Amino acid sequence: MAKRKQASKMSTRLMAIILTLLTLAACTTEVIDMKDTTDVNLHPNEQMTIIEEDFFKITLPGVWEKISGPDPFVYFNSNDKEALTITIYGRSSDNNDINRSDEFHRLAELRQQAEKELSDSTATFSTIASAEQGETFVARFTASSPDFQSATLLLGVENYIAQFFYEGHGVDEKIFSNNTRTIMNSIILY
Repeated sequence: MAKRKQASKMSTRLMAIILTLLTLAACTTEVIDMKDTTDVNLHPNEQMTIIEEDFFKITLPGVWEKISGPDPFVYFNSNDKEALTITIYGRSSDNNDINRSDEFHRLAELRQQAEKELSDSTATFSTIASAEQGETFVARFTASSPDFQSATLLLGVENYIAQFFYEGHGVDEKIFSNNTRTIMNSIILY
């Protein structure tokens, strides 16, 4: 029984990674070869910061510093133009009767609504792109204005939902797009 449960958790983690990659590939405006999504190809001469916390591991292009954590985890790039905020929404065992899919989609809609309310009227938003496989759920949405860009990825797994909010202020659009792919494709959940 313990081996089956461990295999199920491994399967859930692997599915989360696969769904993340598929969702990002489906939502991007450029066609990307898988070989081009590696950190080395997107950022050949740039240092990478690898962050490992209790719930996740992630690779960030450039030099990043942890500002706060764990509720939420906040990281700033040394260029003072980029930030990453990671929030973990836990599930208690009492919530087993609540449909996880409904819970995840409600959270995704609330996240998008809050972002629209807090932004200025010049920001443009994409629709939520979501996918689910078994007990793993993924939603991605973006916002942009003349001097601001953001990409949010929600990953729902068995015991929690993780929100990765990457934002850039005054960052070139191509650099932001490459950094988004590097960051979001590197996520490993524990």
